Amino acid sequence: MECRQESALAILTKAVRLHCTGAVFVVVFSFKMCKNKINMMQVLKEDNYGVIHGISRKSRIKQVSKQITCSVLIPEKRKIMAKALIFLATGYEEVEMLTVVDMLRRAGIDIDMVSVTKDPEVTGSHNITIKADVLFEDADLDQAQALILPGGIPGTPNLKAYAPLCEALKTFAKEGKLVAAVCAAPTVLSELGILKDKKATSYPSFEGKLDCAEYLQQPYVVDDNVITSRGMGTCIEFAGAIIAALKDDETAKQVKDAIVYQG
Repeated sequence: MECRQESALAILTKAVRLHCTGAVFVVVFSFKMCKNKINMMQVLKEDNYGVIHGISRKSRIKQVSKQITCSVLIPEKRKIMAKALIFLATGYEEVEMLTVVDMLRRAGIDIDMVSVTKDPEVTGSHNITIKADVLFEDADLDQAQALILPGGIPGTPNLKAYAPLCEALKTFAKEGKLVAAVCAAPTVLSELGILKDKKATSYPSFEGKLDCAEYLQQPYVVDDNVITSRGMGTCIEFAGAIIAALKDDETAKQVKDAIVYQG
């Protein structure tokens, strides 16, 4: 927890702004009582609507701020924990991403959409913008059990260009944790050397770009801790394989039955 001394006026103004955005904060007031003993809590009660909802009475706040000093306790950023993480870069394939998220959540698996951009709102390859759950720097990679890549162009090369994600993928693969990719995204795993000793698949036109032990023309391929799949049309099977890996085959079947999957 960070404790920071600031001027009373600055901290009051900040507190009001934080309040209006719904943020959680703690302000500690230390009163220097003057002759007329101004009561800060009474001021806030009297001016509740004017002060808390926009500081319309600035002169009143200035008057009070002269009588007090303030400290603000600012909570440290906490890492966001999830069992699985799926990554969004500009130009990702929207349906591939959302199919996986939807099915894993139906299976009771905690999965977060993670933006590798500096903006939580990320636009896909078909001009659909989706708000991620968290930015990459706030995702708790240490607690995650699976990293998942949707395909899409230019989403796939944009994922590959993000060095922190590539390092995380290599670490997960080395530690035997689950890594999964669909459509063009298996090429990211290939370029990182993760598929070298693995059977794999991808979108058909990317077959020649995979450096893998054996290329299979199947809807999805599971080889130890690596799952790959071919495209949007195979994503239900892809998500089912991830569910089976993180939970069990029965849960995967139940989810597919519940959405009336006919495959």
